[in-house]
Amino acid sequence: MEIKKVKIKMILQDQSILTCFERDFHHLQFELSPDYSYQEADIILSDTCSLENLRGEECCELQSEAHKLIAITDATTNEEVIQVVANCNIYHLISKRGAYLKSELLKTVEQIVLYGGCSFEQLIGKAADSEILIINDTQDIDKKIESILESLHLEEFFDSPMNYVQTILNELATNAIYNAPTQNNEQIYKERDRTEKVKLPDGESVIVRVGMVDKHIIVSVKDPYGSLTKNRVVESLKRSIEEAGKPENKNGGAGLGLFLSYGYSNQIIFNVEQGKATEIISIIECTKRYKNFRERVTSFHFFEK
Repeated sequence: MEIKKVKIKMILQDQSILTCFERDFHHLQFELSPDYSYQEADIILSDTCSLENLRGEECCELQSEAHKLIAITDATTNEEVIQVVANCNIYHLISKRGAYLKSELLKTVEQIVLYGGCSFEQLIGKAADSEILIINDTQDIDKKIESILESLHLEEFFDSPMNYVQTILNELATNAIYNAPTQNNEQIYKERDRTEKVKLPDGESVIVRVGMVDKHIIVSVKDPYGSLTKNRVVESLKRSIEEAGKPENKNGGAGLGLFLSYGYSNQIIFNVEQGKATEIISIIECTKRYKNFRERVTSFHFFEK
């Protein structure tokens, strides 16, 4: 593949992040300048402090190119991250506290510029082992997820990522069956009691994949509907923060499944091809110290076509 020059417009108070771009990355060569227009830039790189200072026409110009904005945040909690994503209409928000900041930042640039999205296949690579299963009935979710988790070997890590991975897979697979199917733009099963069985029509199923690479567990849940929107994601996460601690409502789910999946991840990535497919990817760093996992701040990425 030929080298591709990537124009990066900088809107930064903290210039230290620029050290991430001192060398080419794979087939990308970086050209950084604060003078690129929003339209001509391939990537807009900012920190949240700088975004909060934008006003008027410049703010409107940035919003029209929001899909190629990558924002770096100093937020110390996931609740803060969600508020920033909601208030600033951010599609890509990366925590400065992350242990793999440079790697995540460079991979996000690559995903935006070359692929317009991020898939399980891109992340896991050809060399790593992975498992796949097909789910089309809510009664099969627990049993099938338990079977796929047996392929992971996590004995050397904290005690234990397995519990978090199982929760993420259960919540995302359940949401994919109850919330994703639509008819006339209405969610068919959303109001169903979560104890009530739902079986998808023939030919429709949810695909679950799990793999491990570079001490990261990568899980993917993909549905064939493509009905998810960024507004729905953000509103669900905001509502979960507001409702935390309130009694669970079994009708239509607790509304906390997506929030739990987000909170247990190091990164969460949404890939939506409207009307065709939605893939949600969770990345969990395996560490020997639970303290490191507990102090993480989850990055947020949303791609749509």
